[in-house]
Amino acid sequence: MTKGENTFTCEDCGEKRTEEIEKLSAHEFGSWEKHTATQHKRVCICGQVETKDHSWDNGKVTTAPTHMTKGENTFTCEDCGEKRVEDIAPKVDDHVYGNWTKRDDEYHEKKCVCGRVESEARHVWDEGKINKEPTHTDRGEKLFTCIDCGATRSEEIQKVAEHDWSAWQSKDSDKHSRTCVCGEEQVESHKWKEQADENGKKKQYCEICEAEKPISGGESTDNENNNGDTGSKDGSSTSGCSSTLSGSVGVLLLVISAAVMSLKKKTDSD
Repeated sequence: MTKGENTFTCEDCGEKRTEEIEKLSAHEFGSWEKHTATQHKRVCICGQVETKDHSWDNGKVTTAPTHMTKGENTFTCEDCGEKRVEDIAPKVDDHVYGNWTKRDDEYHEKKCVCGRVESEARHVWDEGKINKEPTHTDRGEKLFTCIDCGATRSEEIQKVAEHDWSAWQSKDSDKHSRTCVCGEEQVESHKWKEQADENGKKKQYCEICEAEKPISGGESTDNENNNGDTGSKDGSSTSGCSSTLSGSVGVLLLVISAAVMSLKKKTDSD
């Protein structure tokens, strides 16, 4: 823009003189900056403007394309830093399928984000888990789960044929019983067994229901005593009583007969 100046000095007396230096022919440009969408520019200090096409790099994927949406590739000018964006077409052939989902009781399917359905497949059931145990009165339930889609199905488990009995309970002095949850009753006779308690007293108890009954100590196991007489319930002999009664009756009859004879003689003498 301006001329320069060169100063010379005398080595003996120190006198100075100057000479002009002509302006430089080379421009002094500033940095490149965007000029248009296709060019950038730079300006010299003298005001002269220089333009040039952008120098684009290879670009960088800033938004990846998907099966349903386009992506973006961003290019940057290596001189001025200007950017431009190009679309990347969607990947229409690259379907993105989700997980298997239940379609109905027999099949499951996979769907792409675009709505396309992949070929269906049958459920793959596991071994099943018992949710409710069967009883004699109620059916049970077993639950099966598809290992691919999580669909479930249930199957009934038949009632248990074997009765579900309660504990044996004494019913009366001769029998005990037990009842099934279905209402059926089973009755059997007691099964007595003799046992002594802690005091040595004998008693009988049922081996099945644990009912108890005492053993009477006065009962005799013999029907006849040593004299051949029948024993009474309290264990004493009845033969002595019978003899005494017979003798008393005989004496009474003799007394009555004697009195009658005496009265007759007195009547005859009168």
